[in-house]
Amino acid sequence: MSNTKFVTAFYDIGRADWQSYKRSTPHYIQRFHKMVNTLENDFVLWTSADLAEKIKDGIKKDNVYIKIFDFKKEYAGNIETCRAIQNSTEFKKICSEAKRRQCPEYYSPEYAALMNAKYDFVQRSVRSGLIDTPFTGWIDFGYAFEEKHFWGKTKYECGWTDDKIRLFQRLKFDPKKVNIEHNMLTNNCIFSGGAVIGKKEYFNRFLNLYYRLRKTYWDRNIIDDDQGMLLACAIERPDLFECIFTNKEWRYLLNTSA
Repeated sequence: MSNTKFVTAFYDIGRADWQSYKRSTPHYIQRFHKMVNTLENDFVLWTSADLAEKIKDGIKKDNVYIKIFDFKKEYAGNIETCRAIQNSTEFKKICSEAKRRQCPEYYSPEYAALMNAKYDFVQRSVRSGLIDTPFTGWIDFGYAFEEKHFWGKTKYECGWTDDKIRLFQRLKFDPKKVNIEHNMLTNNCIFSGGAVIGKKEYFNRFLNLYYRLRKTYWDRNIIDDDQGMLLACAIERPDLFECIFTNKEWRYLLNTSA
């Protein structure tokens, strides 16, 4: 058994009808099946009632605990906040039209709200008693779907003992010079939000930091997915994180397994 149980979530937020990055629900489910049927790790999956059976059908191992949760209902307030920001005159002045057409975090309120709820799902899993391993973390629903994404591994193991959350840093940056707002508004992804791992008892303080910083940007009509917020968190409290440099790789997690 691995010392790490992953948390993920999947909801139909209209991806098949997006103006960019269009992908169908079956496409994502197929990716998820590849990942969970390859890895020995256990998973907690949060999803909607209408998708649970579709996802369950195709899982070949008893390693996925499915929890039904009505994201659109429970996060209606956040979705409307994201919608208001995306439609605001202030946001349209500071984020180019080209970027607003290209990136779903700038035009889909459901996507922006869901991406900013990733670590809520981790903490909800911990508080619900669903995490029976010392380590946990978020992994995107379709994170690993090609052989190269597994880096020759069939199990992920955390190999450290400290209390820092592991972030995966794609690009180098100078914390004293980086313009966080610019990165948020141009989709310049210094960090990959596909996986974030740590000891389960330390996600709460990370989440409190995340909430506080997110509010400061949302209050200024600046919105991004979780990747921009990870940059803000890492700069605000570098002592909470260990940043693993991936040299532009998006799916580096399995390469760091003990």
